[in-house]
Amino acid sequence: MRKALDMLNRVSEYMVIALYTVMISLMTVQVILRKFFSAPLPWAEEASRILFVWMVFIGAALATYARRHIVVDFFVGYLPEKVRNWVDKLVLPTGGIVLLVVVYYGWLLTMETWHRKAFTLPWLSQGLAFYLPVTIGSALMLINMARSRLEPQPSEQENPADKGV
Repeated sequence: MRKALDMLNRVSEYMVIALYTVMISLMTVQVILRKFFSAPLPWAEEASRILFVWMVFIGAALATYARRHIVVDFFVGYLPEKVRNWVDKLVLPTGGIVLLVVVYYGWLLTMETWHRKAFTLPWLSQGLAFYLPVTIGSALMLINMARSRLEPQPSEQENPADKGV
């Protein structure tokens, strides 16, 4: 199971890199075509937006496993240690419930909008483009959130890059 989850995260990393590369390349071509040739691609901005949405939600799942999400702990830092530990234990089930709700309603929205087409990419479903990444990313976040509580964290293990090696 661990190897399968590692492979899933590795594939997710490669997806984020590929999505980012395609998005930046597409926007570069769009700027060049618009500024120098006055011939922009009508679909480039929508395609870049779709790539960005996928990249954000897949990347959020990776950040969840590495515990690299932004944490607002200003008030928690002022709590007594016993209360702070209780709050820490409450975060996982609360986050899990929220993610389950997002996965459920994300799937419903995906199915509801599957037949609608993207504006400048008529062959592409709005459900696939905008709502499926929310569903998949949230499901991956849920898996990685649970996994991050059960295994040592990459951020807690020694990283050679931190030592300048």
